[in-house]
Amino acid sequence: MVLSPVEKILNQIREKLASRGIKGVCPIARYFRIVDENNTQIIDFKEFKKCCEQFQLDLTNEETKISFVSFDRDNTGEIDYDEFLRTIRGEMNDFRKNLVNQVFNKLDNNGNGEISFDELQAKYSTKSHPEVLSGRKTEDEVLEEFMESFQDTYNYLCGTESDNIII
Repeated sequence: MVLSPVEKILNQIREKLASRGIKGVCPIARYFRIVDENNTQIIDFKEFKKCCEQFQLDLTNEETKISFVSFDRDNTGEIDYDEFLRTIRGEMNDFRKNLVNQVFNKLDNNGNGEISFDELQAKYSTKSHPEVLSGRKTEDEVLEEFMESFQDTYNYLCGTESDNIII
């Protein structure tokens, strides 16, 4: 398969990030906040270019412009975290989407399209978690932290408050 120039540039960026250990959502979110100098949760071209230079991505000016445009999915001239994350990660393949849907459906006992704390608690055991075994945390505390990990990302992306529900 022949890659487009845009895909070649995006793969180059992904490989550089991966070589620096930035593969998961949390490190990417942290780096995005660092680059976001004015704390708007949006980066402009100047911040993006600085990011590319600091990260030594070795992109030409033209490649930097092309990659910025590919990150800017809604054509606003700025990149928000969701655009950044989706472009860095790429779209989920069909196998992974199917797996995520299977897990979600298994946890969503009543089939309402949401996973409540009680539904998660009924299916996810924290008895063997190291923090529970050591007595530092209760099972509910570990379960709440697990649920918050999903909610924090969702709330950050959507600008909503935590409600103990995973959608």
